Amino acid sequence: MNTQLLNARSLFCIAVVAACLALSGPVHAESHDVMVKIPVSTAHLDLSQPAGATELYSRLREAAWDACREGGRLGLEPVKNFKGCYEQALGGAIRAANQPQLTLVYLKTHTWEEAATHGIAVARLVAAK
Repeated sequence: MNTQLLNARSLFCIAVVAACLALSGPVHAESHDVMVKIPVSTAHLDLSQPAGATELYSRLREAAWDACREGGRLGLEPVKNFKGCYEQALGGAIRAANQPQLTLVYLKTHTWEEAATHGIAVARLVAAK
């Protein structure tokens, strides 16, 4: 296995772990904060291609939705600001993944200002055009 391929796989694994951690929403149970983490599979996705990035974006949106809703978590209060929780979880996952094609898919439904709010690097996308 060549070094360039090994490095690409290592970065990919780090991005996946970061995305999983970013899809966490605090939910209050009495006076305790509970962190909800939802793993997102990137199996069989080529994130350098629009189709792979679009599929991952769909999976991330679903996970962000689930993380910010009650779901099957008994005894936990719902998040008070669902939209804020959802946008923070999704934006954090996009930022952590740091994949140009995924960022482009995100920008189809969000403004550049919204991306900047979540720390998503769009400047290098502009430079590449």
